[in-house]
Amino acid sequence: MPAEVSDLAAIMTQAVELMDEMIFLSDSQYQALKQGNIQVIAYVTGQQEKASRQLVTLDYQGKQIIRDLAEQYGLAIGHFNELLPYINEADAAMLSCQRDALLTRSKKLQEMNQLNEALVKQGLKYTKKVLGIVNSADSLVYNRLGDVHGSGQPARVDTKF
Repeated sequence: MPAEVSDLAAIMTQAVELMDEMIFLSDSQYQALKQGNIQVIAYVTGQQEKASRQLVTLDYQGKQIIRDLAEQYGLAIGHFNELLPYINEADAAMLSCQRDALLTRSKKLQEMNQLNEALVKQGLKYTKKVLGIVNSADSLVYNRLGDVHGSGQPARVDTKF
């Protein structure tokens, strides 16, 4: 196995491990969103950012290795799939397996992030609705008969007979 292919395999292995960590963090974020635990949400979000930055760095390194291999073979290779025909079959199979693992994890992470996003949006809608009620300009006064009268003050119940 050429050194560049070995380096690319190592980078892809690290990326798989980071994706596994991000899936775990996304699940932790989901649980924290359900429980409304702001501290955990903030911590997990920071960890997700850190893992994302590491993943971007690995992606850049992997693309650089592919460019180096393209130069070595004198080819115009711009994408991972274009590299596979130019390396031996065993290495291509191993790299393809790692690519498939990354794609599977990426899809799972995307689904989890969409669910978490929906929970956040739902929570924001609820908060907005509650704030709208609390800050309502249409304050009402209810008398003992249940009649509603407008006032310029917060809602209250008239208990005078």
